[in-house]
Amino acid sequence: MSNYECKQFTDWYAFKQDIYIYTWTLVAVMCLLVLPVVVINAFILTAIVRTPTLHTPSNILTCHFAAANLGLALIGTPSGVAWRLLELYHHDYDVVCTITFFGYSICGLFNGGSVLTLVFATLDRYLALIFHLRYPVIVTNGRTIFLCIISWLASLIAILLLLVGGNTYYIVVSIIMVFLLVVIVYCYSKIFTITRRHHNQIANQAGNAMAVVNHYKRYRKSALNLFYVVCCQFAFLTPYLFSIITFAFHGVSVASLRFWSVSTCFLFLNSLVNPLIIYMSYGELRAAIKNTARSCWIK
Repeated sequence: MSNYECKQFTDWYAFKQDIYIYTWTLVAVMCLLVLPVVVINAFILTAIVRTPTLHTPSNILTCHFAAANLGLALIGTPSGVAWRLLELYHHDYDVVCTITFFGYSICGLFNGGSVLTLVFATLDRYLALIFHLRYPVIVTNGRTIFLCIISWLASLIAILLLLVGGNTYYIVVSIIMVFLLVVIVYCYSKIFTITRRHHNQIANQAGNAMAVVNHYKRYRKSALNLFYVVCCQFAFLTPYLFSIITFAFHGVSVASLRFWSVSTCFLFLNSLVNPLIIYMSYGELRAAIKNTARSCWIK
C-alpha cells in the first residue's frame, strides 16, 4: 500500500464483506437524515444571524453548533457515503484509501467541532453563574467567536494524528473525549449545587427583590435546557466513544467494526435530535425560527 496515512484502515478494507449489512445500514441512515438535518440547522443558523437580539455568547455557540451540523450533513455525509460504498465495491485499494482518509477526516472534523461547542456552552452557563454581574464583561461575543475558531483548529489537529499511523489517533481522541465529558459533568455538578444554594438563600430571606428571584428562575431554565441537550449528547456520543476506545486498545475486528457502524448511526442522528431539543426548549429562538420560516415561505 502506497499511502502511509491509510495503513490503519487496512483491516477495515479486509473485513468489508463481514460488515456488509452494517455498512449499508449506516449509509441508509446518513442519506435519510441529510434533508431534515439541513432544514432544522439552517433555520437555527439563519434565525440567529438575522435576529440582532439573539446575538449573545450563548446563541453564538448555538449558531456554531448548527453550522457544524450543517457541515456534517452537506460535506460529511457525501464523503462518508462515498467512503463506505467505495470500500465495498471498488477494487483499487489506493483509491479507496484516499477516499477513506478524506471521508473519515471530514466527518471527524465536524463531529469534533460539534462536541467542543457543547463543552463551551456548558462552560458558558457555569461562568454565567460564577461571575453573575461580571459575566457580560468577561464572556463577550468576540471571545466566544475566538473559541469557536479554536474548536475548529483543535479538531483539525486531532484529525492530523491520522497521519501518524497506528492507534495514535484513537488513543488521543479517546483521552480527549473522556476529559471533555468529565469537564461537562463537573460543570453541571457545580451548576446545580450553586443554584440549589442560591434558591435556598432566596427562599430563606424575606423581602428579596423579585428581580433577583426571576433572574435565577431564568438562569435555571436556561441551564436545564442545555442539560437536556448535553444528556442527549451523552446518549448518542458514548457508544462512539466506546468504539474508538476499543480500536485504541484492542485493534480492529469484525465485532468492533459492527459496533462502530451502529455507534456512528447514533452520532449522525445526534445532528437532528439535539437541534430539535434546542428548538423546543428556547422560546425566543423558536419565535425567530418561525419568523424566518414565514419569510422564506412568503418569498
